[in-house]
Amino acid sequence: PDAVAGICARLGPGGGRAVPRKTAANVLLALSYFAQPDADLCRRLVHELMRSQDLPHQATYQVKTFEMAVRVGHLRISFDDLGGLASRWLFAVRRTATPPEQQAESGFADDVSAVALSICWKHQAEVEVGPYLLDFAGVAEGEDDDQPHPLWDAKRPARSLARCCVALDADGPSHFYRPHGRPWHWTSMSKLRHRLLTAS
Repeated sequence: PDAVAGICARLGPGGGRAVPRKTAANVLLALSYFAQPDADLCRRLVHELMRSQDLPHQATYQVKTFEMAVRVGHLRISFDDLGGLASRWLFAVRRTATPPEQQAESGFADDVSAVALSICWKHQAEVEVGPYLLDFAGVAEGEDDDQPHPLWDAKRPARSLARCCVALDADGPSHFYRPHGRPWHWTSMSKLRHRLLTAS
């Protein structure tokens, strides 16, 4: 926390020099991970990135993660704190199509999917949520197969999907630090992923 506070002080609005694009994206991701609510610095970094004509894929992923951290309240700053222009830019980045994450063959994921199908849970694999790909997602069904879930509102499908979606993320060995064993320790990026997906 002290190191993060020192970085915030050096890069804040009074820092003078322009912040390189890569540094701006990296620091936004670090602020998201440590939930450092420095609205002035976040606004400055977002404005630095807005000057870029074309964000690289990695920077887009980092900005999407930052946008999600703000949206779900993890970062404890609001879009109002960032200003209208920055907020609109972040919304645009959120909708930006990015190359899909490489889908590695996973026997573990196949086993989980097979068990889900065996209990008649209809689901879709590799579902995009913000910057992340969920392993599996499906819509909760009503008691009668012919009827939608009681909370489903056909007039508001997006909100209904948020209410009725059931997601399952199966964390294989790559989500944990080595050596694997007991206790198992999630990697820092897996911890952030869990916090943001749980809050969304």
